[in-house]
Amino acid sequence: MVRKVFVTVAVVVVALLAIGGVVVYLAAYEPIDDMRLRADALPIPSDFVLASESYRGRGFGTPAELERVYHASWPGLCDSLRSIHDRAGDSFDIAQARQYEGKICSFGAWYPAGWRSSWRNIRHYDLRLYAWDPELVQGMPPWWPSGLYVLYPKSDGTPDTIKIPAGRAKVLVQMFATSGR
Repeated sequence: MVRKVFVTVAVVVVALLAIGGVVVYLAAYEPIDDMRLRADALPIPSDFVLASESYRGRGFGTPAELERVYHASWPGLCDSLRSIHDRAGDSFDIAQARQYEGKICSFGAWYPAGWRSSWRNIRHYDLRLYAWDPELVQGMPPWWPSGLYVLYPKSDGTPDTIKIPAGRAKVLVQMFATSGR
């Protein structure tokens, strides 16, 4: 009788610990792994060179964000971004100033999240694709291209800034975790 009670209590304790572990995992889960997998699945052209990657986690109601900065050659770049955009999902418009027409291109799409993020009620990522003509990149204010610390490739510990080589266009790929659209 004592043995049956002990086994029952032990099974209940193990079950509660397992359930508690799953709850803690789901509550503390940040969608970065899923966001990276989904970003890696985008059909990025081979001439895009990754300059940096950064991630901002959720906090105080702000969505998680994955941001990758590339540089690429300008001719045909907007068509490449449009191709990525067309394959990503339902599209939406991103406002663009008329004075920069032909110098900037921007696209938005609702990109489906992976199964890992669906546990956190994240069904889609707000995917935004931007490209700036090389002339604009070189003329951007100092804070614009260096607004993020470079996390990839790894540095020696001192914060670096994003450097876009002369003659190359800046490409920005942003993904925001959202629970709706």
